[in-house]
Amino acid sequence: MVDDAHDLGASAAPLAHAAPALLPQFLESVGRLVDIGPEEGPFVASHGGFRTDQLLLVRDEPVIIDLDGLCWANPARDVGNFLAQLRWKAIRESHHAGFVGAAIPSFLEGYGTVREIPAERWRACYEAVALLKIAGRRFRKLTVSEWSLVPRLLDEAEALLRSSDRVTVAPTAIPVLPESVREALDIAGMTARLRPLLDGPGGNRSPQVIRAELLSQKPGRWTIGYGATEGEPEVIGKMFKDPVRGQRSHQTMQWLWDHAFAVPRPLGFLSELSMLVYRPVPGRPLGNGLFDDRAAADMDLAAAWLAALHRSTLPLDRSFDVGNELKNLRTWAVVVGERHPDHARAAERISKRLAELAFELGAETGHPIHKDFHYEHVFVADRAHVIDLDEARLGDPTFDVAHFCAYLRLLACRVPAMALTLGQRRDEFIAAYRRRSGCDLGQRYGAFYAYTCLKIAKQLCMHSGVAGRPHGEEEYRQTAAMLREGVAALNCGSEP
Repeated sequence: MVDDAHDLGASAAPLAHAAPALLPQFLESVGRLVDIGPEEGPFVASHGGFRTDQLLLVRDEPVIIDLDGLCWANPARDVGNFLAQLRWKAIRESHHAGFVGAAIPSFLEGYGTVREIPAERWRACYEAVALLKIAGRRFRKLTVSEWSLVPRLLDEAEALLRSSDRVTVAPTAIPVLPESVREALDIAGMTARLRPLLDGPGGNRSPQVIRAELLSQKPGRWTIGYGATEGEPEVIGKMFKDPVRGQRSHQTMQWLWDHAFAVPRPLGFLSELSMLVYRPVPGRPLGNGLFDDRAAADMDLAAAWLAALHRSTLPLDRSFDVGNELKNLRTWAVVVGERHPDHARAAERISKRLAELAFELGAETGHPIHKDFHYEHVFVADRAHVIDLDEARLGDPTFDVAHFCAYLRLLACRVPAMALTLGQRRDEFIAAYRRRSGCDLGQRYGAFYAYTCLKIAKQLCMHSGVAGRPHGEEEYRQTAAMLREGVAALNCGSEP
């Protein structure tokens, strides 16, 4: 343990340069590890870096690779490292959180069939060590899109270390799924349902579903990935608790696809499951390339897609409902105030000021808008492809532009070292949108930007929203920063 703690010191310098605000928390956790002392034993043969990608399956048997770190160590070292890597997977790719929640108790159960599971206290300590290693390595690599996740890693490591000698690390509960979702995860049943959609009219390939994985779940929505026989591309099924909402989403996606918009290719709608079935979009997430040489061109592609949507004649049966949105704002302000009482005043100020601007919020409602347009919903290849069209409705195009820019600001708050670059990305996006749409953004930009800032503050308090959801002090800091952004936007009243 002491050896690992001293090795962590090598990560302090890059962390101090890239995110100095996180250094005290990192060093405090390392200090806790040093204080634990050397009395561990008895030691066993230890891999030294045990995680999922150190295992290969050969004829269904596991083969272990990368034995460079083989040594004698506390058995909890390998177990803690493995659990930390699973936890990191769930943080980095939240759609795998359900799988990880089931994998942890399964792994421990398998270990326990061979030898006694290491004491919970040592497992927690070594899991914290591994989380701190993962955090420190982020700033020694140029994968800057992961920098914003470091506060979450540090908070989880700190929580493990604060545990007492009788620490119990409870496995993540496996969510209880509705019967309809369990049906949608049944491979044999879904083969019969999906085959007509996969094969197409007059087809004779008889594709088989060989994998069904719950990718994500939100209130009233479940997204499932299906793998088919060799040669068949992946298929996504999105289920809706409300069948009307599901049918509406299908119709929106189908219309956009038929009119040459770059959206997921719809394959059909399974009414008995209220499931929209589609092919995933190609390309890489826009957020992964915000610091690349092509970033400015990617901003132009995203703006081109959005401007085309706003000019389109997409038929929609919903409009931006100002009265309902003001209710949402009041609710969000209460959520923020209950979570962080000293932020209540700023949240309430945004909510009340937007209520005073109700006329402006509803002044323009005749254009199709995405209503949840941000960098995680855009993929870029030869052009921009956009996903998650469930909230589309008629409204003010300025809303989508302000919404997109507010989420860029959130990312800048999470990665302060890249704030200037992300500000440049925002300016490039706005300039490209103006050029593509021929529209200027006026007074309403500030109101919609403040609206989104309060929405983001609420998401931070509820640990929802875009990936990289912070905890503890970092959650508090980011919430405060977004509320300041919202108040400043209302004071300014117009575009940046």
